[in-house]
Amino acid sequence: MKIRLLITSAACVAAAVIATGCSSVTRGTPNAGLAIHANMDKNDYEVLGNTEGKSTKTSILCGLVSVVDGDKVSVLGIKFFEDQYAFEEKSWFGIVNVEDRAYYKALAATPDADAVTRKASIKTKSGIPGIYTTSEVTYSGKAVKYKVHN
Repeated sequence: MKIRLLITSAACVAAAVIATGCSSVTRGTPNAGLAIHANMDKNDYEVLGNTEGKSTKTSILCGLVSVVDGDKVSVLGIKFFEDQYAFEEKSWFGIVNVEDRAYYKALAATPDADAVTRKASIKTKSGIPGIYTTSEVTYSGKAVKYKVHN
């Protein structure tokens, strides 16, 4: 009788977790990854202004099917779209994270920029782990252009 009650209780808890799902929001303000050295002055770079990039990824069935930015589909890791991202060396077995796509979009939003300093990032995750999860990252910062000296 106790085993049956234990199994029933575990099933109820599992059903409640699956029915409600999980979600989280992470906000970050890390150090800028931009290379401005101590011996540089305002004649070496120009701040072009604020920029922002946003990327989303929806994973279905533990990532067997992924939808990137609402219209790009990947099945079993095979991409059926042209991927655009920064920091390829950080990718793991060809898996590009949402943060790198958001940075790329922030950089592309200001075509003359050489880099983007990270002011803040907001990462939101929601869904039911293993079944359906959605990650969204918004990357904002200052666009910077390095000046060429002759």
